[in-house]
Amino acid sequence: MVNRENYKLTRKFLQFKKEINQLNEQSLQRYKSALNHLLVWLDETAFASIAKKSPSFATYLRKYRSQKQSAPLSITSQRKILQITKQFLHWMKVSYPQQYMKLSPIWIDSLQVMNGSREPKPHEFVSLDESIALATGQLPKDLIVYQRDQAAAAMLFLSGMRASAFASLPIEAVNIKARQVKQWPSLGVRTKFSKHATTFLLNIPELLNVVEKWDIFVRSELPDHALWYPVIVSEWKSEKLSSAKPGKHRNIQLAKRLRKLSELLEIEYKSPHKFRHGHAVYALLQAKDMADYKAISQNLMHGDIRITDSVYAWLNDHQIKERIIGLSAKKALPHPDNLQMKAFLSQLSTEELKQAISTSLDMLTAS
Repeated sequence: MVNRENYKLTRKFLQFKKEINQLNEQSLQRYKSALNHLLVWLDETAFASIAKKSPSFATYLRKYRSQKQSAPLSITSQRKILQITKQFLHWMKVSYPQQYMKLSPIWIDSLQVMNGSREPKPHEFVSLDESIALATGQLPKDLIVYQRDQAAAAMLFLSGMRASAFASLPIEAVNIKARQVKQWPSLGVRTKFSKHATTFLLNIPELLNVVEKWDIFVRSELPDHALWYPVIVSEWKSEKLSSAKPGKHRNIQLAKRLRKLSELLEIEYKSPHKFRHGHAVYALLQAKDMADYKAISQNLMHGDIRITDSVYAWLNDHQIKERIIGLSAKKALPHPDNLQMKAFLSQLSTEELKQAISTSLDMLTAS
């Protein structure tokens, strides 16, 4: 039985997030779901005694199975639930300092996913070579649908856009000459959490040529408010671009078309989101300092540079080896860069710093 006072406190927190942090309904639902896990785990135990509860919350999350799905929670889901839980507990301590005086901030920050919760999956993304192969592979040139899909493969890698945003992108939001994309909900672009940003394309000539060619063609056929990745209608064995508005599941159709494109060119299929991963990994490998890192993070429309780091800042064994071997031949970072790195690290909590050190050691000792 869920403790009633616990329940009421979580609802006050949700109201706080709604009114003060202006979270939308989608975000609030995510917070509510995470806190419901916390309430079920605690059962009748009051929040004041949360540190004594056994087994731990991390253990509960590791073993949790829903009635609808027998698979365990992913590492990512567990991590997000724990992050929201930390936010809530810190808010609780600040809001009710006397009542929760004995709840240690150190204990709160120690909440993390259990080691070995699940076997890690290989980090999968579309490489630059794969993107170029998809965008420039030999296909029937007289079929517009293939030109469109190859332009999509190029644009997804160049921009790092989410599939839902790309599939709803109007022509007027694209400026190839300036390598600029207006991911503006006011133009009909479906961004995550309705975020608004102007983002930019990577400078990769092989892909930019494909995108530019399609851009010229689609503008000659459709009005500015039509989709850059438009619907194509077949009439009497001919193809015609349509200015029809996108359906809610246009991104699913995009995935199907990319699968078809991959099959025709005999390239392993990877989802539209893997192009975003490829964009980020490629860009981060080219980054020279923290200013580049920050620019990449903002271009991905991340609210926090730590999101970029935790999800995309990944190197395979060969890349780690090459960079570590090359360190001896490089000069030490100039003083300003050291300050930038120090400023970045100062944003992290004690627990996050420990995790960063641990991750760095794992990377350095990888075989």
